[in-house]
Parts: sequence; C-alpha cells; structure tokens
Amino acid sequence: MGCAKASVFATPPLKIGEKPFFVFDIIDDMRLIFVRHGQTDTNLIEMAGKPILDDNASLNEEGLKQAQRVAEELKGEKVDVIFASPLKRAMETAAEIARYHDAPVLAMDGLRERKLGTLVGERLQAAFDFDNVVRADDIESVDAFFERVYAAIDQIVASGYENVVVVSHGGVSHVFRAYFNKLEWKGNLRVEHLKNCEYKIYEI
Repeated sequence: MGCAKASVFATPPLKIGEKPFFVFDIIDDMRLIFVRHGQTDTNLIEMAGKPILDDNASLNEEGLKQAQRVAEELKGEKVDVIFASPLKRAMETAAEIARYHDAPVLAMDGLRERKLGTLVGERLQAAFDFDNVVRADDIESVDAFFERVYAAIDQIVASGYENVVVVSHGGVSHVFRAYFNKLEWKGNLRVEHLKNCEYKIYEI
C-alpha cells in the first residue's frame, strides 16, 4: 500500500450533554487498536528512577524506529481514523502509522498522559491505587484522570467509526483496560504495562 499524507484535526472540548462533532450513527461493533507511543529520552530517565521534567518530549532515535516498526505491523489493518494524544511523542507515532492509511489523525486532549509531577518508583506505582490515594499539588488525581479518559473513550465509541487506532500513553492504557473490561475503580489498576509501541486490541 502506498503512503498517504495524514490530515490532522483537533477535537474541541465538549460541554456536558454535548455530542462529539464527528458523530455519525452509533454502531454496535468497533475494533479498536490501542498503541502506546514510541520511546523518548524521558522514558529512559523514568526507568532510571529519576523524576520527569519534560512531559512533552519527542521520540528519540529508537522511538522513531519503534514507531516505524509498529506502523509496518499495522499496515494490513483496516483503519478509518486515528485518535491521538496531542503530545509530541503520540502524534509522531500516529504520523508513522498514518503513512499506510487514508485516515485522518484526530488529536484528543482527553488522551493526554496523566500529570504525575515528580513521582517515581513505588510512589508512581501507587498513584493508580484507588484504595491508597496518592495526593500532591503537582499531580492529577486518579479519579480526575480516569474521568477524563473515560469521557474521551465515550467520544470515540460514539464517533461512528468501526476501525479505530488510538495512540496514547502508558498511564492511559490502564484506563482503557478498565473501561473495556468494566473494572471497578478500586485497588491498584496499574497492573498491565505496555512497552513502547506495543499495542492491544479491543472489540466491542
């Protein structure tokens, strides 16, 4: 398949009760491929147990290679639309996937990574525990984070697209897992970690 230039749009924030501007007919079946973005230097800093100072880093050299590999893997998939976090690493990964598909890339603010300030190590792991809430002025609460991402997923499900790719973040992947498996918001929901450019398929 030849490479196609992707169109990029931003979805506006919705008011309560307002429908997404891209709604067609509500569908009963959707195939959704969730892809975590490629590697950044910030990921390497996080793995070293150091606080994250740049939450909008671009893909590094390895991350670009990862994005190109997953794009190659997914080129045979039918894709109607790609929803992506507006952060650079997600948009750059989405652009690589879009090269093989005549599908728009829609930037959704609700798919941004959670703001976790300077949390690292065990405190970072505990930040997804509903029964032992970690609170600080510089982090987004776990409740607010899940509510934000659930609202974004509701928009995607209501979009009318049948074959969807979502490019987002590790933290957001935990929320998708909870949403599609109908998990209760209790305990620690950070239990299945996607590596850079790994993907998971959901069908509804």
